[in-house]
Amino acid sequence: MKTIKQSLLAVLFVAVLAFGCKKDDFPSGTTGAYYAPESIQGNWTLQSITQVDEGARSLGFPSEIQSLDLKTVYNYDGFKAQFDNLGADSIGNFTITNPNNAPAYMPTSGKWSFRTESGPVTLLLAGSDTTYNIDLKPAYRPADNKLSLYVSRKVEGVPVVSYVYSFTR
Repeated sequence: MKTIKQSLLAVLFVAVLAFGCKKDDFPSGTTGAYYAPESIQGNWTLQSITQVDEGARSLGFPSEIQSLDLKTVYNYDGFKAQFDNLGADSIGNFTITNPNNAPAYMPTSGKWSFRTESGPVTLLLAGSDTTYNIDLKPAYRPADNKLSLYVSRKVEGVPVVSYVYSFTR
């Protein structure tokens, strides 16, 4: 009797797992809403820029070896980003203001758009000769007026060093 009871409970448990869960259906436009064009458009002031040694991070080195606050090395005062409104073709212009000529690690002017195959989590910045895929994370609410850009330099497809730009509006 105890075996039958346990078997029935096991079957019931498997049935709940198999049929009790279903994929959530989100209305069109809500997924990735943190990255609506309005969330990016406008003028942004750099608050911090951090260089991350991806190899040291993956090997678990101490945090003081993994990353470096580049504002302690270069003068980023006045470093700003401006993202204009997207046009009908979903492409807009951007400009980086860098009065002290600190290293930018990305194009300083050109076109911007979202790469949307997997949701608008990647910003494309196309300069005169290079296009950068820049990760947008963490997700902020538009009202937070924060923007974090992750620029990775890769060797044979593997990130070696990354730059984390943190902006506020």
